[in-house]
Amino acid sequence: ETFLFLDGDFEDAGITYNPGTYFACEPNTVHGPHSTRNGCRLLVFQTAAVDATDFFLAE
Repeated sequence: ETFLFLDGDFEDAGITYNPGTYFACEPNTVHGPHSTRNGCRLLVFQTAAVDATDFFLAE
């Protein structure tokens, strides 16, 4: 699973990612909690089959 941050700010486990940042997670890695102060847009790339029930989005 990899992410490309397009705009806004995104925080994962206390680390803030800004536009243009590329971030990769090792397979089967638990990551989070996630937050944003001003909202964000990002692209998520998956390289393996994904179970849709594994995703939880906060309001």
